[in-house]
Amino acid sequence: FRAVEYEVTAAIPDVPVEQLRRAPAARSAAAVYLAVPAGMGKVKDLARRVAGSQASPYDKVMALKEYLQRNCRYNEKVSVAPGASPVEDFLFRSKQGQCEFFASSFTILLRSVGVPARLVTGYAPGEYNAAGGYYIVRASQAHAWTEVYFEGYGWIPVDATPRPAYGTTRPLLGWFDNYMDWVN
Repeated sequence: FRAVEYEVTAAIPDVPVEQLRRAPAARSAAAVYLAVPAGMGKVKDLARRVAGSQASPYDKVMALKEYLQRNCRYNEKVSVAPGASPVEDFLFRSKQGQCEFFASSFTILLRSVGVPARLVTGYAPGEYNAAGGYYIVRASQAHAWTEVYFEGYGWIPVDATPRPAYGTTRPLLGWFDNYMDWVN
């Protein structure tokens, strides 16, 4: 076993909700961030039903995030039905899955209502080693979330995975806890 050491600098956006709510529909995000795979008519219909009437992109984001957190459950031991689309299977059949299911479904739902979004993966900072002054990051601290493009502000992380899910299954320390409270 060989330990690998990295130094990381993080820039955490600090934009007040009122400003995001007033942000206009995105004009400068690339079309790829609005693309939805073919055959997602049912998903598009769901997105329009849940968030289509919301006035601002921010309100669409929050409506879809709340829908996922209210109607889907975190579960690390879920598999997709053979031959099924993972997003459709998660949204319409199992309604449970881990962070990748939440993030990918949230991204497609947002794109379906014209909100540019991308899926992001990374890690929680891990466990702090006070003696050495560093964090130990393990594979179990991997996480996926969505970033939403807000005109004038750029990419803002928004996590649709229910907070108790990774708050109880993985120890998250320091700035990451505060960060996830902000985006949740």
